[in-house]
Amino acid sequence: MLKIIKKADIVLFVILVLLGIGLFAVSAFGGGKGGTAVVRVKGEVAGTYSLNNDTVLMIEQSSSGAVTISESEVTDPAALPEPEEGAARNVLEIKDGKVNMLFSTCKNQICVEHSEIDSTNESIVCLPNRVSIEITGKAGEDDIDAVS
Repeated sequence: MLKIIKKADIVLFVILVLLGIGLFAVSAFGGGKGGTAVVRVKGEVAGTYSLNNDTVLMIEQSSSGAVTISESEVTDPAALPEPEEGAARNVLEIKDGKVNMLFSTCKNQICVEHSEIDSTNESIVCLPNRVSIEITGKAGEDDIDAVS
């Protein structure tokens, strides 16, 4: 049985394509500059930091599972002491409103090679160490996404 495409089918198709392009543009380019970095370790929020304050954060997970986040002045990974056996370490830098992962004890180093992030909903993830950093809106501002 042969179906004939009607004019209404073409109009509906064009409307759906334009709607899809519009939603993509809003979600991909409508984020804008973020104001805070949310650090999660093992899925739990471990800290929230303003992008306006330049700092270097050292995220350490001991072999027993304890998590500590401390400010550090060390930006050279070679200057850091070796973590204990079975421990994980990530060092991230917040500078000039951008976040960058400087160092990680993971083997693949994808998180370290990731570019700096500064826009809402961008993230850097270190899967082996279970650490993620996500940029959210300005402090005290309700986030609106493409779904809302």
